[in-house]
Amino acid sequence: MTLPFISPLPDFQLRKTPLEHLPGYRKDDLKTAVQAWEHSCAYLLSLPSETPFLFGTNALEWQCVARLYLGFSCSRRQEPEDFREYLSRFFEAYELLSHSSDDRLFTGYYEPELRGARSRKTGYTCPVYGRPLGLIVIEDLGIFRQSLEGHRIAGFVKEGTLAPAPSRQQIERGALDGQNLEICWVQDALDLYFMHIQGNGRILFEDGSWTRLRYDGTNGHAYHSLGAEMIAHGLIAPEEVSMQNIKDVLRSRCSPDFISTLLSVNASYVFFKETGASEGPVGRIGQPLTPMRSLAVDPRTVSLGMPLWVSRFDSDSYSHSHSDSDSVLSGFMTAQDVGGAIKGLIRGDIFCGTGETAGALAGRLKQEGRLFVFLPKKDMREKNLK
Repeated sequence: MTLPFISPLPDFQLRKTPLEHLPGYRKDDLKTAVQAWEHSCAYLLSLPSETPFLFGTNALEWQCVARLYLGFSCSRRQEPEDFREYLSRFFEAYELLSHSSDDRLFTGYYEPELRGARSRKTGYTCPVYGRPLGLIVIEDLGIFRQSLEGHRIAGFVKEGTLAPAPSRQQIERGALDGQNLEICWVQDALDLYFMHIQGNGRILFEDGSWTRLRYDGTNGHAYHSLGAEMIAHGLIAPEEVSMQNIKDVLRSRCSPDFISTLLSVNASYVFFKETGASEGPVGRIGQPLTPMRSLAVDPRTVSLGMPLWVSRFDSDSYSHSHSDSDSVLSGFMTAQDVGGAIKGLIRGDIFCGTGETAGALAGRLKQEGRLFVFLPKKDMREKNLK
């Protein structure tokens, strides 16, 4: 098994913080936190013992606290205070501090729901593609050269070399035709575009059945923001950029051909695989995501599976609401996913759930925040690893 590449961290500090001093620590009810941590434990226990971790920890230590949780949870009722006791007994919290004031952004993402059909027909003309046969995706070129860290490429081996995969524009003009890659067909190109950005989706069929789609690679081309392109064309002001505003402006003011031209400026394209009517959606750790508890992180700065505490940067107050984008940024979360645009030391994307309401919340969520990492207590680690 190939182990993930972990590059040196940017300049940072860890400041030890008593759990009781975490913003809103006693106010978070932790009911859904239990489910999220169980999924992380399953992931941690599945890893090879030599898997590298950050902040001076290792896989054996994380597997130790995961096993301790399973034993702890079997002997206790799964109540919030029991989980809080587990955290206090086995973990210490540290605030992750950056020397850059710009490096502390938290946003939201969600699982879109789109109407679909299994074959192309009137009203369903936008194909959702599976991964092409033979596509090679290198998610981080830093494994070959540190100066290329954070960059990715994809392509096909031709005559002994890697040739680029087609761009979004080339794909929309038929570059993948005839390969039987169509998983289904959906109604709207703009909705499909945003499903690409989210990296997952739930497709609802006319007969009442449904299926989930999961990210399965990219064409490797650089991502270009649709919002930035609309700003450049004078279609929207920078402070107005949100997913819903982008959709509203394009649909009310632009022709389908012009929308297609704008979308094609982003050469990046995402491929999916079907997971059926499964629990989920599933994050990069291979486990179902939990709304408001699963966080997409930059795996160069936070190891997947780690428990975290997130809070608003400008306040120590707490309000774990699912309806107000100004207050959801607080409480226990766990690193369970990644994202192409999630780069930075104190950077996270909060999974907000499935459907229109979750999408509206995710589209509005953009805040500065503080990030705390839970690390296994040193004395507990030493005792249990002997």
